[in-house]
Amino acid sequence: MNAGPESAPGDVVSARADFDRADADLADRLEYVAGDLFAMRPVGADLYVLKNVLRNWGDEACRRLLGSVASAMARDEAARLVVVDTRLDADLPPLHRALDGLVPFVISEPGARLRGPDALGALVEEAGFTVARTGRLAAEHVFVEARAGSREA
Repeated sequence: MNAGPESAPGDVVSARADFDRADADLADRLEYVAGDLFAMRPVGADLYVLKNVLRNWGDEACRRLLGSVASAMARDEAARLVVVDTRLDADLPPLHRALDGLVPFVISEPGARLRGPDALGALVEEAGFTVARTGRLAAEHVFVEARAGSREA
């Protein structure tokens, strides 16, 4: 696997340290790329992961960001996108719900919101991806797995 997070330089250093500590085999297969998510360049990755990213943006910004990812993925038909975000439901512990409620006011643009798996999947499809599956994860998150290119293509 060749995966490359596109992020701020400080985030890249932090991610590299986390993966180096967690799994040396995985760390050797990752490429870390600093940059702008809204202007991604092709990196030839097999997997693109956006974790707790879309929650910070309104729908239009999310479509632009996902369009940038789709463009970067266009060279490789086998590349996949996985979007992971916090679940939007009452099953979350009260403290987690309270902290998630602060996110839109502290680090997000106006219009940012938590989305359930169906809303995330629809947003990903609107950006030109084909959604393979959506679901809930045990760790208080939802996910969408997709490939670049819409079903009509």
